[in-house]
Amino acid sequence: MRGNNDLFLSGDIHFFHPLPTVPFLSGTNFLVDKIHAAASSGTTVDAEDIIWLEGKHHLYEPDLVRKRAGKKVAKRACERYRVLAPCFMAMGYSF
Repeated sequence: MRGNNDLFLSGDIHFFHPLPTVPFLSGTNFLVDKIHAAASSGTTVDAEDIIWLEGKHHLYEPDLVRKRAGKKVAKRACERYRVLAPCFMAMGYSF
């Protein structure tokens, strides 16, 4: 029988869920960081990451993304990467 101090055993690893407890928050942070990186002039961003997240609304909160990455930042990112425009429209941005 295991005691209370046996919090982690090597055989228990398969019981842990691979996603964080609030997956939409980590997806939101990831997406906001990618939008800010796409908008800044000194960096290049892999636009496929943002396109991949477009249809995954359960991984991020669109309202929170729009709040943290404002319209001006998203518009600048769209000007640099035209392929992102439909993704931002799906998130609720209007340009």
